[in-house]
Amino acid sequence: MNLGDVQQRLQAPFPAHMVNWKPATLSRDRSRALLLAHIDARAVQDRLDAICPDSWAFRVEVIPGTRQPTVKGALTVLGVTREDIGEAPEGDLGTLKAAASDALKRCAVHFGIGRYLYDLPRFWADWDDTKRQPITTPELPDWARPQQERTPGGAHLIQIVEQLRAEFPEDVDVQREVWRHLNAALRCLEQPKAAAPAQDTTLTREGAANLHRQLGPLLPGLRDAEVKAWVSEVLGREITSFEQIHTDEIQGLKAAARDRQVA
Repeated sequence: MNLGDVQQRLQAPFPAHMVNWKPATLSRDRSRALLLAHIDARAVQDRLDAICPDSWAFRVEVIPGTRQPTVKGALTVLGVTREDIGEAPEGDLGTLKAAASDALKRCAVHFGIGRYLYDLPRFWADWDDTKRQPITTPELPDWARPQQERTPGGAHLIQIVEQLRAEFPEDVDVQREVWRHLNAALRCLEQPKAAAPAQDTTLTREGAANLHRQLGPLLPGLRDAEVKAWVSEVLGREITSFEQIHTDEIQGLKAAARDRQVA
């Protein structure tokens, strides 16, 4: 088995309940937040353990002299190594462990794990500044969900099944609680899926940078201004920043770039 054999499994979307949300910026009155999707380090470890449990390793090297704990991480999967820098957040969470987790997630993106999250549209949500969390979390588009979740109630059922595996002891009270969860999932399946509110589907800064990196090898020899001119021609409107590109235009741009190579 080599890396190419498992690439699709590494890149597969995570169940919706494993995707977390953090604020990238807050509105002036701190009532709204631009949310960024991310996964935690344990999700990365679980993905690697499920695909190649004996063929991956991760090591870190502390970088001295930095204001916040910072490490260089090296993730090896099936003999291929990718490196990146991990930084701890400011405040009480600023530990070397947090920096190592950040490095693992960044290294994992080089293998495609969680990379699709950079292509998500911008999500603005109501923000509870007291609890430091969104009042409601965004609904992921179908393409950012595993296949089994792309039906009404699918995400809820997946989460409940995982709860059943961990929670189903002989305790009668707990069994009743599990049954309540399962009934809720079944009711969710019976109800029609509500239409999702319209979202701003332009790329985030991270998504724009990721697309720019992906187009680079497909458009060799073009400078940044020439790449934007080519994108403008393909999309039929002036593009001065990749953040003006919509998420549903990404695949078309990649296909056009590949066609350009063939031509």
